[in-house]
Amino acid sequence: MRRIGWACGLALSLIVTACVPKVDRATREVADRAAPPQVRSTAVVAHTLGYSPHGLRQNVADYLADRPGRAAVMVRDLRTGASFGWSPHSSFMTASIVKVDILAGLLLLRQDQHLGLSENEQEAAARMIRFSDNKAADTLYREVGMGAGLTLLDRRLGLRETFPYSTSWGSSDTTPADQIHLLHQLTDESSPLRPAARRYVLRLMSGVAPEQAWGISAAAEDGEMIALKNGWVPLRYQGTGWEINSVGRIIGRSHDFLVAVMTTGNPSMDAGIETAEHLADLVVSTLRHAR
Repeated sequence: MRRIGWACGLALSLIVTACVPKVDRATREVADRAAPPQVRSTAVVAHTLGYSPHGLRQNVADYLADRPGRAAVMVRDLRTGASFGWSPHSSFMTASIVKVDILAGLLLLRQDQHLGLSENEQEAAARMIRFSDNKAADTLYREVGMGAGLTLLDRRLGLRETFPYSTSWGSSDTTPADQIHLLHQLTDESSPLRPAARRYVLRLMSGVAPEQAWGISAAAEDGEMIALKNGWVPLRYQGTGWEINSVGRIIGRSHDFLVAVMTTGNPSMDAGIETAEHLADLVVSTLRHAR
């Protein structure tokens, strides 16, 4: 499947479009903080009809055999029910993808308090998601009660494999499977989050800064709608290389994909992005044939 040059982002049930240009990697800036790599997991899951899960697993294995570092991916099509995972329960540090979790947790907390987000919180949320602003994330992380508070909120959201770090949000741990579950909580009527809150998060994810629109967007076809959040950070203290993660949603005429790709130990940011984008495209393009 060819890489898109332009795509549009949209949140479910709210018609909001935002053009996302092809990324000039030279303009990217590092906005995350370091954290240790996690233990490898080899769990594999696949469920669908209309394609060969074994063939897709082999294709993923062949690709990763020649790539540096470690990677995992999970994709679910909400329209067809097709899903595929490669090491979906293996743990990675979140880097900035946890910012979606922070915002979802804050919205749930304010919902409990019968409050909406304040003007300052809305401004911080927009900076945190659209521009990956770390100071804004620090502010909202304090609002949810840091690691302990977000852990309680995550359990209510059904996240069982996500472990917010006590003080540094970027050092939290999660899995592709849990990220898919979080995305599902932003799209499903059974979510504890109210519809307006779900739309709000997806709307911000559909309008990320153009230089940050890489990642799962590589799997989108022309005219499809994208909502995403990426995370990237060079490992400094307990590992080497780069952590590169990308999570989000791709909506087309016949498909509604939730996608989570996580990689670690990449020799450069671009190498990690290449791995993440190829995995997303490989799995999504295959699941497009599912019935």
